[in-house]
Amino acid sequence: MTLNNLTLYTTSAVLILDSDGNRVIAKYYQPPHAANFLSTATPAQQNQVAATTPQLSAKNSLATLKEQRAFEKAIFDKTKRATGDIVLYDSHLVLFKASLDVIFYVIGPAAENELMLSGLLSAFYDATSMLVRHQVEKRAILENLDLVTLALDETVDDGIILETDSTTIASRVSRPRPDVNEIQINEQSKYRPSRLGNPRYGPRWFLRPGSARRPIQVDTLGAQSSRNHSMLTFAICFSICLGCICLTAIMSAYSSLKERVAQRILQGGL
Repeated sequence: MTLNNLTLYTTSAVLILDSDGNRVIAKYYQPPHAANFLSTATPAQQNQVAATTPQLSAKNSLATLKEQRAFEKAIFDKTKRATGDIVLYDSHLVLFKASLDVIFYVIGPAAENELMLSGLLSAFYDATSMLVRHQVEKRAILENLDLVTLALDETVDDGIILETDSTTIASRVSRPRPDVNEIQINEQSKYRPSRLGNPRYGPRWFLRPGSARRPIQVDTLGAQSSRNHSMLTFAICFSICLGCICLTAIMSAYSSLKERVAQRILQGGL
């Protein structure tokens, strides 16, 4: 790339293909004003711009899905047995990196700086590796497809390279880990009477509404005493009820025995 064709639009496409050449992720880019330029500029103006900035004047040959599929199949067949990491195919600079059952591709114009595209490829690959916990394979990428897609958007947008630091890219799209030391206060934690009087859970602290620095402690000793008093009252009532039932049964048995004795006496007298 010479100084005459410097432009921010350095990337034509970023692809991830599986071991069979099928698409996992694919994004194609074209400068947003290139289509307007091609439709309004004269052939002489197009030739003049093509000599300085070919990225802005080249017609997008991968506009349809059919063309994209054919291009992906062609570069897969060309790179699946290649020994290096860069090839030139159909006026496109193709950089690739294989890992297990997937291959990462970065596509750029033939006159583009290959070192810049290589930095983009390494950054996106390393960020993806961090997001899938260093298991860069098709299954892991599909399970984390939202994060990998966001990482790609953080790396390149509209063909412009935005970031080449993989750690920064991964930190922007990774899911935040919950703080285990943070006290979670919700409706469920406020209404747990079964735990208030249980000494194995220890004292309970709640934040006073409107104040984050004046915690109040729940009196677990008083709650335990109240619970013991309730249990004692229930035990006394249960004992009284059981005694009444037993006494009633005894009186009923005594009355029945008394009636039988009276009947025997009457029968003997007769």
